[in-house]
Amino acid sequence: MRYENGVLGLAHGSVDRRDERLGGGRRIGAGQIDRSHAMAPALQLGNQFPPMPGGMKSAVQQHEFGHSTASPESVYEAFIRRRGEYIRTIFGRCRANIRACAIRIVITASGKAFAVTGPGPAPPGERDPVDRGWHAEPMAVLRVRGFALPSGEPVDLYADGDRWTSDPVAGADLVAEGWIVPGLVDAHTHPGASDPGRPLDAGILREDLRAHLASGVTLIRAPGLAGDPPDWFGRSDDSPRALHAGPWIAQQGQFFDGWGRRPATADLPAVAAEQAARTGWAKVVIDWLADDDVMPVAVLRAAVARVHAVGGRLAVHSQHAAGGRVAVEAGVDSLEHGMGLDPELLPRMAARGIALTPTLSGITESLRRINADPERARTSWYVPGASAHGRLTAAAVEAGVTVLAGTDSRPHGQITREVRALVAAGVSPHEAIAAASWTARSYLGLPGLQEGAPADAVVFDADPRTDLGQLDKPRAVIVRGKLFTGGRPA
Repeated sequence: MRYENGVLGLAHGSVDRRDERLGGGRRIGAGQIDRSHAMAPALQLGNQFPPMPGGMKSAVQQHEFGHSTASPESVYEAFIRRRGEYIRTIFGRCRANIRACAIRIVITASGKAFAVTGPGPAPPGERDPVDRGWHAEPMAVLRVRGFALPSGEPVDLYADGDRWTSDPVAGADLVAEGWIVPGLVDAHTHPGASDPGRPLDAGILREDLRAHLASGVTLIRAPGLAGDPPDWFGRSDDSPRALHAGPWIAQQGQFFDGWGRRPATADLPAVAAEQAARTGWAKVVIDWLADDDVMPVAVLRAAVARVHAVGGRLAVHSQHAAGGRVAVEAGVDSLEHGMGLDPELLPRMAARGIALTPTLSGITESLRRINADPERARTSWYVPGASAHGRLTAAAVEAGVTVLAGTDSRPHGQITREVRALVAAGVSPHEAIAAASWTARSYLGLPGLQEGAPADAVVFDADPRTDLGQLDKPRAVIVRGKLFTGGRPA
C-alpha cells in the first residue's frame, strides 16, 4: 500500500521501482489508482487486524477502511470521503519478503497519527501471522514556511510523505521558518573511498553521505565510484538522494590504478551503454596526462549514441583543450572539469544542452599548492588551464551553459566552498547557488519547491544570496520529508 501525491495505492507484495534511481516510487496523478501491481485478493483492513500493542487501545481512536473483502476502489473512495475527519497524509510500507501488506491508521486524541503496518493475508491453508510483524510508526507531517528560492515568493509547505503540498495539514510540525532552498546538490562527488585507487568501503561511504546531508546536500551525482554501491545508497534515511555512473571507464594506460575499467577501444561504447542502462549515467575519462592520447571523437560519438539509445546520459572527464573539443564535437551530456576548454565552444555547448561541472574549488586549491613551489609552477602543464578556469566558468554562465556545482574533494560536505569559488570567479550569488540547487536539480530530473515535488529543502535564517555565510549554518535540512538531525532524519 502506498500513498503518493494525493493517491492511495494498494499493492500486493511489492513496490513499483521503475524510478528507484532517485529512491522514489512511480508518480501518479491525483484521483487515479495505481494499477501497476497485482491487487491483493483480500485486504486486511477490517476486523481481521491483530490487536493493538498493549496500552494503546484506550489512548487512540481506531479508523478502519472497509473490511477484508473490500475492493481497492471502495477502500480508496472511503479514504477520500473521510480523510478530512483526521489527517491527509497516509502511507504504507510493503516489504519485498512479505507477500501482501496491510495498514491500519491510528489517530491519538491529540491528533497524532500512526501507521500500523504488517503482513497481509496468509496464503490458503496457512495460518494468518496475526502475532508477528506489526509495528506502529509515527506519521509526522513537517511544515516549513518563508520565502522560496529562486523566486523569493512566500510559501507555506507541508511534507505530504515525500511530496510537498500547500494544502494545510492539521497538527503538522512547523520545523523552520526563513529562506527556503529546494535542497542543495553536489553534482560531482566520489564518496566511499579514502584515497585514489582504494576500494569502495561501505563505512566510509555512509560517513561521506552523512557529511553531505549535514551541509544541506539532499541530492548527489557520483560520476564515477570505486565500485558498485550497496542497495541502501541514495535510499537510506542518512543518505541524500543519489545518481551514479558506476565505475569509471577509461582508456588503456590512463587514470588511477585500481579504479575503473579499461575496455578495448572497440568495446568502449558498449560498456558505456551497459552501465547507463543499469544506473542512468556512464562516465568516460577521455584524456589524462599531458602526453596521453585523447579519445578519438568517433569512439566517443559512438558511446554517446549507444548511451542515449538506452535512455542514459554520458559524462566525460576532460582537463585538456583537445579533450574538451572532442567532448563538444561528440555531443556528450556533461563535461566534467573542462579545464583548458576553448571559450569559443561555449555557445555551442549552450545550444546543444551540454552541462559544465567545473569543480572550481578543487582546481583552485590544486593550483594554489602547485604555485607554492615556483619551480614546479614554472614547468607544470596544469597551471595555464587552472589559472584561466575561473574566467572560463564565469564565461560559461554568461553564455547560457548549464553550470553545475561539484566538489570532487575530500572531506565531503563542502558544497558551500564550491559556491564561494563560483562567486569569487565572477558568477553572481544567485547563479552560483542555482548551480548548487534549483538549476542542478532540474538538470538531474527533480523539480524545486512546488506542488507534488520531492520533499527536500534547506532553510536559512536570511537570504543566502545576500549573505553567503548563511550557507554554513542551515536552520533545517529536510530530505524525503524528514528532518535531518545530524545522525539520521528525525
